[in-house]
Amino acid sequence: MSAQDDATHTVWRVVFLGLVRDHVATFIQTEKAMVGTLIQVRGAIELREGMTHEKLDGYNLGESRRFIRKERLGNTKEGVDKFWTCAQSLPAPEYQFGSNGPTPGERRRCIEWQADYEKKLAEEGLVVDIQKDVKPLGEKYTEWH
Repeated sequence: MSAQDDATHTVWRVVFLGLVRDHVATFIQTEKAMVGTLIQVRGAIELREGMTHEKLDGYNLGESRRFIRKERLGNTKEGVDKFWTCAQSLPAPEYQFGSNGPTPGERRRCIEWQADYEKKLAEEGLVVDIQKDVKPLGEKYTEWH
C-alpha cells in the first residue's frame, strides 16, 4: 500500500455552468488542490442514449471553463474505485421523452442522480466527517447525513 492509499482525500460536490440547469458532480481530490477524480453522469434525457456514468482520473478543475464552485462534502480514506463502484450501482437517468413529448413522472437528471449518490456515499460510509452546512440536493432530500 502506498502513502497515497493511506492519505485522507477531500470529497467535493462540484458545480459547472449548464445551459438550462447547472451540472453537478463529485470530485475526489487526490493530488494538489484542483486535481483529482471526477465522477458524474453526463448526456441528456432528451437523447435516446439518455445519460451515462463517467469517471475522469487526473481531472483538473482549474482548467475547466465551466467550473463555478465546489462544496466540501467530507473526507475519505477509501480509494476512488469504491466511489466508482457505488456510482455504477445507481442507474443513470434514461431517455424520458416519447413521440408526444415528455413521458409522465419525475424528471431525473444529473442533480437528482447526484442527490441519490451523495446519500448512498454517506450510507455506505465512503464519506466521513460530513459537513453539516452542505445542503442536500433536491427538494425530496431534506437530510442525508
